[in-house]
Amino acid sequence: MEFIDGPNLRSIAKRAGELGELLPVAEVVRVIAQAAGGLHYAHELCDPVSGQPLGLVHRDISPDNVLVHKNGSVKVVDFGIAKAANSSGVTRTGTLKGKVAYMPPEQLRGEPLDRRVDVFALGVVMYELLAQAPLGRHLRGRAHQPDHDHRSAAAGRAAARRAAEALRRHRARALQGSRPAATRPATSCSRTWSRP
Repeated sequence: MEFIDGPNLRSIAKRAGELGELLPVAEVVRVIAQAAGGLHYAHELCDPVSGQPLGLVHRDISPDNVLVHKNGSVKVVDFGIAKAANSSGVTRTGTLKGKVAYMPPEQLRGEPLDRRVDVFALGVVMYELLAQAPLGRHLRGRAHQPDHDHRSAAAGRAAARRAAEALRRHRARALQGSRPAATRPATSCSRTWSRP
């Protein structure tokens, strides 16, 4: 087992909140892109004997299972409940595996799973990092607080705008052949990305 010398995304987001900082959009995009690359590698694994795709699905993508090494590299960890895509997310007697907050409806219904389960969960992680709030926070038991609902929705829209703009800038720089800041090691970024 490899030792990853760095925090998970939940710790990073918590530290940002404690410092009253927003996570840099370019860093969030870089980290999520690297995590997506790691998941793609796992999703594309084939049986070494038959050459057939394994259809591996992580099933537990969350901020706890994405680590950022102090050198800036990103690792997806805890494939402990990973399963082949041709099986459902339900195990014995209807028990779900994974964190409900990151599950798509298909997984909650116990339907057969494929790589899209992990992509959905990674999208939720990205939203939470950018909005600095859990997805759906304004939906859970807060209907009587319309002001809070409005702030949560506004925070989500602002996060989406920041992410879209960062992605446009990142893509434009990539097309020009320059090396954007988002590809530099995390040590060149804000103090939020370092350990407390």
